[in-house]
Amino acid sequence: MATDSPADVEAAIEQLKQGVLFDTPKLSLTAFKVLFEAGAESVPLLLRELNRIDLTNIDRPEVATLVVSMTTILHDLSETDAKTYMEQVPLAKCHPVVAAGFKRVLQFSTSQFRRTRVGNVELFEQKAIDPRYKASRHVRKWLETVEPRHLEGLTRIYIIEAEASHDFNGYYLAHVEVITISWYTDLHPLIPLQWLFRFAHESTLYHEIGHHSLRHHEPGQDPEQEQEADKFASEQMRRSHQYLNAIFRVFVTPVARVWRLLRPSKTPDAP
Repeated sequence: MATDSPADVEAAIEQLKQGVLFDTPKLSLTAFKVLFEAGAESVPLLLRELNRIDLTNIDRPEVATLVVSMTTILHDLSETDAKTYMEQVPLAKCHPVVAAGFKRVLQFSTSQFRRTRVGNVELFEQKAIDPRYKASRHVRKWLETVEPRHLEGLTRIYIIEAEASHDFNGYYLAHVEVITISWYTDLHPLIPLQWLFRFAHESTLYHEIGHHSLRHHEPGQDPEQEQEADKFASEQMRRSHQYLNAIFRVFVTPVARVWRLLRPSKTPDAP
């Protein structure tokens, strides 16, 4: 039951603004929790704050991130109010961070998901995914292989059914510290080759956790950040599948050495 006063909610909104605008994640997370716990009392004050911002005249990515942060919280509290607000916004004229954030928030409704929890992280698995894929079970197992420090502050993971219209395997929303994974269901869940897709899903999860752990602000838009997240995922995959490393060392490495001996590299002829 909500017990926070309007003054508490006002203070939390200011705290959220400071946390997002000045890159203080712990401050943002604390504010997020206060606003969420305040429930319906937060809705009108969030709407008031959002309506003060001219979405067609944002020139700082931090402000765009703040808008998406407040809208995401609003959506968690009142999907109807959030959708009404977002649907009246001319996305074509908005900052790209706002447009992308709104499109993704509009995809979700909590009634469409099965919910479980792993430590402090909530898992939301789309009900459209056949339970025989055991998506949440696999994600839970993968999270257990990750050092807790890399998960600190992560609030939710959404597992959604992959669609042809999706242009992503996963993504990370830094402003609310939420990961989304696109789960492929093209193969029947009982076909043995499913393990290939699971490898891909696992690597994607680690990639997005990398964005979170490395405090990336605009994942998907900065090539250097993508390379860093790829490296994090590769290292985590090696730690999680040490038996594959052993197989590689025992079989693949000797073959590669023999191949190099039989086909030594050539030095270009001198002109």
